[in-house]
Parts: sequence; C-alpha cells; structure tokens
Amino acid sequence: MFRFPRGITRDFLKVLKKPVVVELSAEMLTDEKTDALLKTVAYLSRHDLMGVLLLVHDAENAKQVCRYAVNNGAFREWLRKYEFTEMTQIVDDWAKLY
Repeated sequence: MFRFPRGITRDFLKVLKKPVVVELSAEMLTDEKTDALLKTVAYLSRHDLMGVLLLVHDAENAKQVCRYAVNNGAFREWLRKYEFTEMTQIVDDWAKLY
C-alpha cells in the first residue's frame, strides 16, 4: 500500500506559515504511477494547502488522469474506505465530464 510522508507536508505548512501550493508531475504516466499520484493528491487534500497543481504535458495527459480516477472502481472505493471526502467529491465532479 502506498503511504505518503505526511510529516513533510505538515512541516512545510508549519515552517512557512503562508499559503502553500504543491506541484506534482503527471507526465508519462502508467496506471501504477497514476494510482500513486492520485493517492498522493488524496493525502495532500487532508492538509490546509492553497492547492495542488498537476504538471501535465498536454490536455490529453490531464484527461488521462481524470479518466483513470473516474473509471477505476478500486481507486474510488479506496477513497471512500479511507474517507477522503474532498477528493471523492472532486472525482465525482470529474465523472460528470468524463
């Protein structure tokens, strides 16, 4: 199971004491990397971040990430099981588009 080092996020928020935006690469993804990326975003969604940006190569790359989240039942169940309510809402919104 993937585990994101949550202490890093807490430490940055504590030390910086100003809005924090996290940028993650979403380029050249495989299904395994997409799953890990989206789970990382879910963990980050539990922190008081200003935002999480996904760096993509092009629009199709961004759609690939959204489609994976929408169409992967195991990922959506994981979100529900671990109560990532904010991320679940985002994926539900994506489902209306993809």
